[in-house]
Amino acid sequence: MIRPLPTLLIGVLLALPAPALVIDSLALNSTPPADDPGFDNAGRLGVETGIYLGYGWVITAKHVPLGDVIFNGVTHTLVPGSDIVIAHDFSNDADLRIFQITPWLDRPPLRIRSDPLPDPATNTTDVVMIGFGAHAGDPISVFPPPNQDDGYLWSTVGKTIRWGTNRIKSLLFVSSANTQSFTTEFDQGLPTPHECQAANGDSGGAVFVKNAGNADVWELAGIMFAREQSASQPINSAVYTNRTFAADLSYPDYRDQIVPVVYPACFPDCPPCNDGVDNDGDGFIDAGSDPGCRDPDWFTEAPECDDGVDNDGDGLIDLLDPTCGNAWQVSEAPNSGCGLGAELALIAVPLLYLRRQRQRGPSKTGSR
Repeated sequence: MIRPLPTLLIGVLLALPAPALVIDSLALNSTPPADDPGFDNAGRLGVETGIYLGYGWVITAKHVPLGDVIFNGVTHTLVPGSDIVIAHDFSNDADLRIFQITPWLDRPPLRIRSDPLPDPATNTTDVVMIGFGAHAGDPISVFPPPNQDDGYLWSTVGKTIRWGTNRIKSLLFVSSANTQSFTTEFDQGLPTPHECQAANGDSGGAVFVKNAGNADVWELAGIMFAREQSASQPINSAVYTNRTFAADLSYPDYRDQIVPVVYPACFPDCPPCNDGVDNDGDGFIDAGSDPGCRDPDWFTEAPECDDGVDNDGDGLIDLLDPTCGNAWQVSEAPNSGCGLGAELALIAVPLLYLRRQRQRGPSKTGSR
């Protein structure tokens, strides 16, 4: 069947405040999947989506307005002046931006894809997509019979963070958005278990892929920024063969602008005081925030002088214990004292004198 040529709608994901991530399986998918790539790293940014990278940084599409981000019902405040727009080249911006929030989100930092995405013509790459959206609404028929049930209207209820699945269809440069990108396609028949298509509200949402060398590791490969639709379908719908467009974060020019700003050089193998996580659950994260961290290289966020426990049993806890001069000290116990005692110190000098005399040997005298 020949269908009308799709029209790329750059910015429509932003322009109309409506649900997103239409899921063909009709599953709710409003809780993390069993193999979770980072569901709780997705938050509501106005009527769109922001993705928490780690270390206080959020990534979204450039056309998404800046603001506070809500993660799991908790508002995290935009840090004024922290916004950085990612450039595509010397004269054009990509549809990507990063900015900081406070307080930091207590979630493991995401890994950004570093290897180029495989050519879809020769390699199948499945993805998990996460955005601020609602479930599919009523089925619709757009094209003439016998092609019925061509997709779904967007539901008007139940807007929340959701996840779906798809696979990469093409790699391309979207000149109208100045953004190196990849696409997914909304296909009939559940070629992936929770086949999905982006809609308004998904701008800034995440696209995750598995690491090629380690199937246990998820990587953030893309940020959704646009969708397409045919001229025949309602604007508030998802129809089979519609595509979703995502900025390709493995593109070196983008990645090289993001990674040095967001992540310390040690990532992803940083010590507890520099890993972006609240390891001891005290509400403070890493050196500079957690008093248990002497510096970013410190090996624990919970030394004995900052663990809330009376480790030496003297009735005093942490900095109330006089043996704790600093919260990052590793022991509450008094020093045992292993130096020379006073009595030994008094005889040390003559003993040293005798030892030196023996080393010199007998004195020599001349003949008379």
